[in-house]
Amino acid sequence: MSIVSGGVAAAKAAMRAAIRKEIQKLKDKMRKAKEVKQKIKRVQSQIDNDISKWNRSLDAFESSPMAPVKVTDKFEGDSAEIISAKIPEPIGEMQETASGAQEVQGEVDVQIEKLDAYIILLEQKIEALYAQLAAI
Repeated sequence: MSIVSGGVAAAKAAMRAAIRKEIQKLKDKMRKAKEVKQKIKRVQSQIDNDISKWNRSLDAFESSPMAPVKVTDKFEGDSAEIISAKIPEPIGEMQETASGAQEVQGEVDVQIEKLDAYIILLEQKIEALYAQLAAI
């Protein structure tokens, strides 16, 4: 083996090692991105469950006998007037909270989509590096 061919072989080995190192870095990033995605999906599931519970509670409250307040032979007089004046405020707050939770839910979906795009990008870079490795 000549000095030139030995130098070329060493250079190729160094290039292969550098590419393998870069592939490993990208695989580590992809693994972390997938872990984060799974954690976010668990949070998303909790949010979905909480929104469902909240909406069931809100529906139950809005359809309860207390909702109209002024029910003949049950809630009458000054108390009924006071209660009926106060009921719209908590219902409005409950609806606002439900709406805010749904906005958070939408943002979580956006983050999952961004992570999916990032993972695809990493996969493409890894494939390109494997192609470079094969060409050496």
